[in-house]
Amino acid sequence: MDITKTCGTALLPIICSDLIRRLFGEEEYITETGTMNIFIAWILGNGQKELVTPPLDDTILAGLTRDSILVLARERLSSQGWKISKRRIKISELRNAADEERLLEVFGTGTSGTIAPVRAISYDGKDIQLCFPPGKEIGPVAECLKGWIEEIQYGDAPEHPWSVVI
Repeated sequence: MDITKTCGTALLPIICSDLIRRLFGEEEYITETGTMNIFIAWILGNGQKELVTPPLDDTILAGLTRDSILVLARERLSSQGWKISKRRIKISELRNAADEERLLEVFGTGTSGTIAPVRAISYDGKDIQLCFPPGKEIGPVAECLKGWIEEIQYGDAPEHPWSVVI
């Protein structure tokens, strides 16, 4: 058993729980969560569900897992009425969505952890707690995306164009 891998995997959701540490500029744009790309699932003011991640720029590193999640979300969540966006996100937007009970979930993506849920966000002396369904350690959007990407990774989705029989 590789203890580093086991501990890293086990601790990832806890480590990511409060690591939106990279806010950029006076507007305090969210950039990443720890060392992972961040995704936010919320309901917009018009009632539409949105999965959003910041666009790539000098403050955000490109990520293969990020790109894969965006492609899968467009393929599968868009047909369920979700808007999939890459745009700048202010921390104040996140806090307002939480206050208005429109924040559904937040998660990070990266090579080592694929998808890691965020449990809480501390900002300006206030904690935003993110709740998971009973008995779960991940939200439903992140769980679907993680399942879809793992099906492809493990060859359980041979019809997907990323699956190649060797």
